[in-house]
Amino acid sequence: GYKDAMAAACAPLGIALTAEPFEYRDEATIGDAVGRLRTAGLRIVVAVASVEDALAMVRNASTLGMVGPGYHWVFTDGLPVSAVTTWASDPTLRAALVGAAHVS
Repeated sequence: GYKDAMAAACAPLGIALTAEPFEYRDEATIGDAVGRLRTAGLRIVVAVASVEDALAMVRNASTLGMVGPGYHWVFTDGLPVSAVTTWASDPTLRAALVGAAHVS
């Protein structure tokens, strides 16, 4: 899956990979996963998630202070650009997305 492919790509570059699983559309497990990333001190997050799960991640990250300067969120093609455009109408989400990247 994504985790194994990412780990294989990161290893030769000396990049350590931490994966935090969560249940699809389960706000509690998503919140727990984001909290574990924060506790681990991670500052760069590659999120492979549906629109709904990515939204929950960003909201949790914002609550935990994991957005803005010093934090970088990268979203994969599971999150269409149209969703990010919609999020821009919410001031909290817009602020959380400053510095984020979308890779497809």
